Amino acid sequence: MPLHPHPCPRPRPLYRWKSFWLGVLVTGFLAWLGWRSMHYDEGFFVRVPGIAWEAGHGPALPGLVRMEIEPYSTGSSTFIAYSEGQDPAYHWFPPAFETHTYPPSPHSRFFRFAYWFLILLFLVPWSALLAWRWRRMRKLHRESEAALSNNSSPGPGTTQPSTP
Repeated sequence: MPLHPHPCPRPRPLYRWKSFWLGVLVTGFLAWLGWRSMHYDEGFFVRVPGIAWEAGHGPALPGLVRMEIEPYSTGSSTFIAYSEGQDPAYHWFPPAFETHTYPPSPHSRFFRFAYWFLILLFLVPWSALLAWRWRRMRKLHRESEAALSNNSSPGPGTTQPSTP
């Protein structure tokens, strides 16, 4: 007995795909981080001889991920993680991307990415992947049904060979 009542079952609905739920999880996580950046100042700071790197988010730059790179750092190696509650500052759509240099050191770079932009950067290829997969599965389903219907019934003007 076959596993499915029909030899070529219909494609599963979108809500049963692992790739759909993984994308929902990632989008939800990025949205939560964007909301959290409006209420908490969080991040970490790493300093090793020769470079200092900081990443985080917070109400001073709400809705943004910030990264700071200082290539000519001096001093001992350090790692600091921090988290502080802040008064909320609501800026839902800050600029998508900004970069600056610090005046004291022209080699220091400061990058900021908006969470809405990061969410968009994820949603576009994820949606394209889901649409491509859906179309591919529908096409394969139609082709297999057509092949089954061609094999099960003779074409016009042909006769079935008789067995003696």
